[in-house]
Amino acid sequence: MDSMALFTENLFSLARTLGAHDGGALLELPSGSIAAASGYPAAGENYLLLTERATAAEAGQAADFFEARGLPFVCPVLPAADEDAVYALASRGVTQKLRYTAMTLDLTARAFPP
Repeated sequence: MDSMALFTENLFSLARTLGAHDGGALLELPSGSIAAASGYPAAGENYLLLTERATAAEAGQAADFFEARGLPFVCPVLPAADEDAVYALASRGVTQKLRYTAMTLDLTARAFPP
């Protein structure tokens, strides 16, 4: 598994964990995209994660999911995300701040002595 796939898997796992939290909610969409609300009113605790198969309609459903709860959310635009889904969010007033980039640390190369 390459580092981006591993990062994406971990991010989706984190979001599912937040959505399973007491007071949280989780919307899993047919494309594999998810909307996860922790129940906390901070955007950093509520995620919309779009897969490369996400559709504009799913992006709208996810936006409705958060709107119904009155919660802000973060939608990291992963490199493989479908542009139509991203544009669908923009058409609803969700503004793009930054494209998401991931940093990884190669643990096989030791930077510090044992």
